[in-house]
Amino acid sequence: MDQLANLTLDQYLHDTTRVQFYRSYLTELKTSPATSRGLSPRQLRFGIVYVDFSTPKLERHPKASAHWI
Repeated sequence: MDQLANLTLDQYLHDTTRVQFYRSYLTELKTSPATSRGLSPRQLRFGIVYVDFSTPKLERHPKASAHWI
């Protein structure tokens, strides 16, 4: 994985790895409901918005995973 400081805003927003994880996790959940103990709906929201700390208003940018969920 790239160092976070080396990523562009576009690369931050296109978090395909997280989308692939969500897709595979939810597919597995359909076949085995017991898997649901490991991840809560609140955890699915973690990391889906990029916060630009270099701006005074701390601009927020939804990532691809935010649109997927």
